[in-house]
Amino acid sequence: MRRVAVIGLDGVPWKVVNKLHSDGVIKHLAELREEGAHGHLASIIPPFTVPAWTSMSTGVNPGKHGAYATHALRSDYSLRLLTSRDVHYPRVYEILTMKGFRSVVVNLPLSYPPAVFRGVMLSDWLYPRRAVYPPEAEELAEDYTPPDPLWALQNPANYAVKVMKGLKGMIKTLKRLFKEVEWSLFYAVFSETDFLLHRNYDEIMSSDGNSPAREVFRRIDRFIGWMMDKTCGDSLLLVVSDHGFTKYRYVVHLNSLLREGGYIRVKSRWRASTSLSRLPVPKFFYRYVQRSRNMRRLIGPILDLLGFGSASFYLKIPTSDSYAFAPPDYFGVYINSKDVFEEWPLEDWKTSVLRKRIIRLFNSLRNPKNGDKVFRGVYARENLFHGPHVNKIPHVVLIPGPQYWMDHEMAGDVIEEGSHVDHSLWGLFAAYGSDVNAGVKLRGISLLDVTPTILHYLGLPIGREMDGTPILDAFREGSDARSRPVIKADYLRRWRATLRMRRLRRKLKRS
Repeated sequence: MRRVAVIGLDGVPWKVVNKLHSDGVIKHLAELREEGAHGHLASIIPPFTVPAWTSMSTGVNPGKHGAYATHALRSDYSLRLLTSRDVHYPRVYEILTMKGFRSVVVNLPLSYPPAVFRGVMLSDWLYPRRAVYPPEAEELAEDYTPPDPLWALQNPANYAVKVMKGLKGMIKTLKRLFKEVEWSLFYAVFSETDFLLHRNYDEIMSSDGNSPAREVFRRIDRFIGWMMDKTCGDSLLLVVSDHGFTKYRYVVHLNSLLREGGYIRVKSRWRASTSLSRLPVPKFFYRYVQRSRNMRRLIGPILDLLGFGSASFYLKIPTSDSYAFAPPDYFGVYINSKDVFEEWPLEDWKTSVLRKRIIRLFNSLRNPKNGDKVFRGVYARENLFHGPHVNKIPHVVLIPGPQYWMDHEMAGDVIEEGSHVDHSLWGLFAAYGSDVNAGVKLRGISLLDVTPTILHYLGLPIGREMDGTPILDAFREGSDARSRPVIKADYLRRWRATLRMRRLRRKLKRS
């Protein structure tokens, strides 16, 4: 029986792999690249954990699955963290469940709790507590603790050491699940890599081979070597990342530009939430979060999920004085219109006029220091995305140039010079197995292609609505996966019917 194992390295680009390999920290990832098929994997807009992994596991763009960001912007301008129930297209393991296959899923963002699932699932780091499905599998996961960015608050200096402790338990659990559970799909994501690249990028990219952060990468690399040894016969190993990381020279403050353009008239500032006093963390927490842009972005949604009230961590724009604003991590600008919000419903024609003006504003932005154009793409949302949930996406979507990162802060100059480390638009892809076209470099591949590739390799149709296609060039000439025609099926309708039936059964049980 054919099997596919997917190992996710959150945020790892080939640039990091190359550096760690040249310094002797890792070797198996480099071997995987040489002995398998590999390429740069185009991420999604925005290149963040939730929309990227959701797009990868569904094969459709955010306009179809609905999870455009880590948190959802409500019609009353408040924010809430997304859950697995906010995904409106079946994930690959749900498709396999409907076809009678079993899966193992560990720490895949927005996966827990499962709705349509056969197999074993361990909760991801965005879920508020450690959980195992089904409960009978608890003993298989006794060593598992989901990675947690809040470990950094407990002991910032030893964060990588804490991550390593959790990583050892995760790898022990993964090996046990791999050997003791029946599965056709094994899907595990290492979030530790993303957390450490946010905090320790310079340390990881230095030449210090003995740093704690680098040891985390070494341990994950050893596990990948173990997986390569277990990949034989009709098995396929995929190693993927949802986005990359890089260092930017400039940061663009989107709301500062909107304020200068007259679209935001009230100056806002960051304030620490009084409800944070209930958190069992040292007092430095307040100052640390205020200073760190990355920690504000990471901690805000988590605190919201934990019920500590993180609303004041987000930029609050008074609706009576704002025509448009950029929320955190959306890579875009919302117009204060009736298709999204309640309090100030601009008429459709005004929204259209306003959007054209805002597009011109961002298109015309140039760096005063070198004259460079800041944004390489400024789009109306429907020009980049399609599907029933496009209205959840910002009216104007922005793609910055290679030297520029952007945030939603509103302070100081529009363009701030200074080193900043954050996500990039290119992750990595590597395939390994007896059917793989060894040594080939793949071009033009996207994370939307991963799920179609999994389904096609397992001998199943891909989804009719999927935006990605199987990566056939990854397979050698004459192999079944390369020569078999790609067929399509309607999984969405069956998935929706299955969800309705399960909700009806639960309702009948309660009554």
